[in-house]
Amino acid sequence: LFEYTSGRWIYNENMRLAERRLSFNVDELKKAAASSINKPKSDVKSLQKFAEGGFNRIFEVGMRDGTSVLARLPYPSTLPRRLVVASEVATMDEVATMDFVRAHGIPTPRILGYAIGENPVGSEYMV
Repeated sequence: LFEYTSGRWIYNENMRLAERRLSFNVDELKKAAASSINKPKSDVKSLQKFAEGGFNRIFEVGMRDGTSVLARLPYPSTLPRRLVVASEVATMDEVATMDFVRAHGIPTPRILGYAIGENPVGSEYMV
């Protein structure tokens, strides 16, 4: 769950992999995902890596009743820092933009919950 497994690098591979190592509290992520759809953590049946890209890792959180949600966690390091918007700002902007676009009739995923900065999951996330 914590390691990047979707690609390789010809140069500085160990450094690139370390940048994408994502540590977080699995139980708290399950709790946050379940809570986002008004279910207790005990309803969580599974948590598995769904996809990973250049900036985020996506997990599918499955519930006992067959429903599931996706949780997106950004990698802790995107370099060079001078070219990057703070991830907290980017997350808030993305949530607001998705709400705005949906309000104007354009289909877009619904954000059920998110956290930035310090939180029990130990990482920013969006469900």
